[in-house]
Amino acid sequence: MLGILIAVIVVGALIWILWQRRADSRRSTRPKIRGQTCPNCGSNEVHWAGYSDRKECGKCGKIFS
Repeated sequence: MLGILIAVIVVGALIWILWQRRADSRRSTRPKIRGQTCPNCGSNEVHWAGYSDRKECGKCGKIFS
C-alpha cells in the first residue's frame, strides 16, 4: 500500500516537471512591454521587435515605434 502511494507521488512529480518545462519553452524570449497597446488591434501583447526602439504586437504582428 505504501509502495503504491510513493509511486503515485513520484509519477505526479514527474508529470508536473515535464509540464513546467513545456510551458517554459512556449514563452516568448523577448521582453514584454507593459502599458503599451498596439495601434492596429489594441492588444496589450507588445514585445520589443529587436532593433532600435521598434515594437511588435504579439497578436497581429504589426511592427511600430
